[in-house]
Formats: sequence, structure tokens, C-alpha cells
Amino acid sequence: MYKAIIADDENKICQLIQVMGNWEELGIEIVDVCHSGDDAWDSIQEKEPDIILTDIRMPVYDGLQIINKVNEKYGMSRNICFIIISGYAEFEYARQAIQYNIVNYLLKPLDKNQLNDALQKACNSLNMKQQQAENEIKLQENRRFLQAGCVTALQEMGIHDVSSVDDLNRQFCTSFETGVYQGMFLNFPFSISESENLFLKTFMEKVKTHFGFCHEVVLKSEGTGIYLVLNYRQEDQAILPQVIQGFYKSICEIAKTYGEFQIYLGIGRPVGEIGEMRRSLKEAETAELSRLIYEGKMLISYESLPGETIGLYQLIPMKKFKDLEPVLEKLNSFEVKKWFSDITSLVEKNRGALKNAEVLMDLKKVVAGIVREVLSELEDSLVEKSLQDLNVSLKQASNLSNYLWILKTKVVLLVDQITEIVSQRESHPISAAKQYIQQNFSQPVTLTEVAERLNFSSVYFGNMFKKHTGKSFNAYLTDVRMENAKKLLKKSENTIAEIANMVGYQDVKYFSKTFKSIYGVKPTEYKKMLASLHAHNLNI
Repeated sequence: MYKAIIADDENKICQLIQVMGNWEELGIEIVDVCHSGDDAWDSIQEKEPDIILTDIRMPVYDGLQIINKVNEKYGMSRNICFIIISGYAEFEYARQAIQYNIVNYLLKPLDKNQLNDALQKACNSLNMKQQQAENEIKLQENRRFLQAGCVTALQEMGIHDVSSVDDLNRQFCTSFETGVYQGMFLNFPFSISESENLFLKTFMEKVKTHFGFCHEVVLKSEGTGIYLVLNYRQEDQAILPQVIQGFYKSICEIAKTYGEFQIYLGIGRPVGEIGEMRRSLKEAETAELSRLIYEGKMLISYESLPGETIGLYQLIPMKKFKDLEPVLEKLNSFEVKKWFSDITSLVEKNRGALKNAEVLMDLKKVVAGIVREVLSELEDSLVEKSLQDLNVSLKQASNLSNYLWILKTKVVLLVDQITEIVSQRESHPISAAKQYIQQNFSQPVTLTEVAERLNFSSVYFGNMFKKHTGKSFNAYLTDVRMENAKKLLKKSENTIAEIANMVGYQDVKYFSKTFKSIYGVKPTEYKKMLASLHAHNLNI
């Protein structure tokens, strides 16, 4: 439904327009009727109409002044259609308005058919512009999607995986050319989602402003970061550091609207082949993360970092990583915490040997690999989601200690979540087994029988049962039978043999032996003791 405002100082003309227009049929709602230019201007700002029918001659502001004010304030940001109403004397004057967004002008006296034709034309124009806007949005979204896919592909491809620049261009609708390629990574202290259209739009405008000389620039937003791939001519390489400095300052300015914080930028080394972009993008991430080692630096080039640094397995023995596997298998969060405490101590102890963040990235990679391998079988989707969240969270680490703390906390949280899921998943069959035992203890119940009923192997279910109850299946069954035997011995007049049979024992001797092993007396002795106590009016 489109909104319309009628502006004419003659009340009769306004009434006539209201009566003659096929408003409902055309999908138009009259939201206001004004009799002066200033009232019309106020109404336009308040009601935000799509169609304005305005007379040329009006008090305060005439029709053309109204149109001019609307265009000055809103420009191309809003689609507003104007229909001019004029007399013959103002015809030439009205023709001046054609330079504005005028869909038609009507001469007085008004004709019904001409009015509705003008309104239909306005609706058609609005529909077309709306469709164009939607198509443009879809086009931009598709381009962002393709760009993100291109960056992901470059992150995963090795130099031999990219057959040619032309193939890449055809696949992702990019415009890469032969020249220099370079990766950058910007880290923000807030999430950069696709829904943040305003920020991304402004960001991309800054990209165009500063990197307009490039053959191509593609980007991918992920969590709190944005990856950039630049492609430029060899001769432009000398100016790039200065351009990046200016770009960084511009991004810091637009980000101020989100609060006072720091933005970090890591720059990978330039490469001569598109297939080498994987290395350059990783270097950009490494450079940005190296802020944890060189605190206070916000713009770091990988080239500026020392080349020699301690390796992961020099810092942490490989055996230590193997120790993590059984701890995770047991879902023992206490032991997981202890393992990470040991790791933290080793890293902090050798802090001075860390020259860049490569070892931290390798640490995350190895830990994530072990977690995925050990825990994915239990809850694959949760593991993958947690590891993605881990990647995002680690990018927000404020210092080295915080990085290690986040790594530990996220893994421990995952272990606790999986423990709870497994416990809930297993508690139902255990309850079902207990109920079955209570209902059938007089019968020859076996672990294999119950396990099969619940669709488990007997070995797996036996272990699960003991884990949750603290007793083996047979021990639990025996306890249930003996408790019921005590009740029968106390309340029934049945013989020992009959009671033995009633609680699932065919062999009376074996029943008596089992009863004595638990309660210290034979069933016959227990029954006599009960009779004696009853004679003295005592209860047990």
C-alpha cells in the first residue's frame, strides 16, 4: 500500500481528488490533505508519503518549492512521485518541474480518467523503482556471497590448486588480473554480520575510495573480522603502505560510531601468484594476532615480524598433546583444566621466545584437531559449532594470558555440554532398565535380554549401567530381589522355597547363601527373628 498526500489551497479541489481517485483499487492510502505549502512540508516529513499531489500556487511554499525541498532533503534516498496540479495560466510554469521526479501534471478542471491514469503511472514508477532496488540489493548480496566464497577458496587452495586467474574469475565473477596479490585481516571488537548492512556498505565505500587503483578487491566478513584480498599492478606496490595507513585511519573513524575501542589490522606479504594467497592471508592473520605479543601495536605487517621463533613442539612436547586424548575420552573437565594449566605454564615460561603468533595459531589448530577427533563421534554438530565459536572468541583475546584462558574455557565448556548430553541420553535407558527389573525380578532377567530390549550391546550397556548406578547389572538385580525377599519374609506366610521362587531363585540353597552374604543371617533365621520380635511387639 502506497501513501499519498494531497496539497491544494482550494478545499473543493482536494475533495474532488479524494472522490475521483480509485485509491483502494490502485493500492493507495491518502494519509493527509493539506491547504498550504508549510503544512504540506511538515506532513511530508512526518508521514513520509510515496505520492504527492500538489498545486502550483499555494501559500508559504508553492508546489515547485515543495518539490525542491523534498529533493534537497531526501535526494535519491527515497522514491517519491509528484503529480502537479495547475491551471492553464501556470502551464509553462509547471513545465519547469519536468526536471524533477514528476510523473504527470494535471490541468484544472480535473478529469477523472486523467487523474487515475496519473495515479496508475505513479504506482507503476514506484513498483519499477522498488523492483530495481530489490534487484540491486540481491545483486550486492550475491556479489558479497561470491566474494566471500572466493576468499574462502583462496584460503583453502594451494598454489597448484588454482589453474588460472581466468578460471577463478569465471567461478566467482571477479576481475583478477596478472600482477601482485596481497591479503589483509581486520579485527573488530564487535560482530560483523551480514545484517550489519550499513557498516558493511560504509566499509566497502572506504575500500573503493582507498583501493580504487586495484584491479580487484574481494572481501569476506567472518565473526568479528574482515578478510581482504587485493590485486594491483607491480608499479603500485610502492604506494601501498601509505594507502593502507590512510585506509586504516578511515576505518577507525567509521567504527567510532560503535564505541571507543581498538581495531587491529594484519598485513600479509605480497605474492606474485594468485595460488599463493593462502600463505598471504595466513600471514595477515598471524600478523594481526601478534598484537598479543607486541602489546600496543594495532597495525602489524608480517614482514616487520622477526623470522625466527620457537616451534610448537619445541614449546610443548608432542607427548603432552597425546595426554589430552584420554582426558577428553573420559569427559573429565577437571583433568582438562589441569592439562591446560600445564600448557599455560609452558607458554608463559617461554614467553620471551615467542616472536610472532604462529605458535599460538598452531596450538589452537592442534587442540581443535584433537577435540574434533575425540568428541565428534559423541556430538558432531555441537563440536563443530563450538570450534567455530572458539575461532571467533580467540580473535577477541586481549593478551596472551587471555588467549590461553579462552582456549581452555571453550574446550572445558564443550566437555561439560557433551557430558550433560550424554548423561541425559543415557539416563532414559537406565531408568527403563531399573523399571523393567522392578517389574520382572521374579523372572530369569539377564543383562543381554535388557540390553537387547533397549537396542544396546550387552557390554556397552553393562558399562553404562555401572557408570550410572555404581553397581553392576547383576549386583543391582540381586539387591532388588533381596529387598523384596525381606518384605515377603516379613509379611507373608509362604515357605522359604516359595519366597525364593517368588523373587527369581529356583535354587533355595543359592537363595539362602545370597541372602546371608548381604544381611548376615539366613532367611530362616531372619524369619525366626521377625517372629520373636513380633511376639515382643517390636518392629524392624
